[in-house]
Parts: sequence; structure tokens; C-alpha cells
Amino acid sequence: MAKALEGLDFWAATDEQARAILGAGLHGVLAGWRSGIGIEMALDDPGISARLTALIVIIHHLGRLFADPADVLAWVRSPAEAFGGQSPLERMASGRLESLKEVHGHLRRRVAADQDGR
Repeated sequence: MAKALEGLDFWAATDEQARAILGAGLHGVLAGWRSGIGIEMALDDPGISARLTALIVIIHHLGRLFADPADVLAWVRSPAEAFGGQSPLERMASGRLESLKEVHGHLRRRVAADQDGR
């Protein structure tokens, strides 16, 4: 879970974006994590687990596609045609699990295409 929350911090997600990405069930979890409060109980909720899993996979795919953290940040924060002109961060912050899955799917296809092109 820490990897997902670290990703939100690295992407400089606003508190509003982080709340939307994490979902209502994790309201306050990011602040608790930042202050060292244990948050393992949040993992008992299947919706929360799905969101965190999607974030972790997104972070993993970004690491495979971009060697430079600055490139990761640029991709996450830049408008993309694939997301209707929104940045991937904006799309993920729609508050819908489906939006996280959409970004995940886009990255998964890019990783697969990158592997095929080698």
C-alpha cells in the first residue's frame, strides 16, 4: 500500500485528486500514512484493495516504460489524446475505479507493444 501512496506523493497529486483516486473508503488514509498512522485495516475493503492494486500496477508499468522519474512525472501530468485530452492523473482522479483500470490498460498495451518492438 505504501508504494501506491508514495506514487501519489511523487505525482504531486492534490489532496482532492488523492481522495478521488483512493475512493471514499480511504478518506484520510493518505494523511494518516504521511503521519505514520497504521492503515492496514483499510485493506479489508475489496473496493479499496482494487484501487490500490490498480495504482501499484500503474506504477509498475510506468517503471518499465520510463527509466527517468522525470519522464514518469511528465507522462502522468501531461494531457493525452488517449484520455480525451486529460492527463492520466486527471483521468485517474475522476473518482471511478474504471478510470484507474483505463489508465492501467493503456499502460499494459504500451508495455506489450514495447516488448514486441524489441
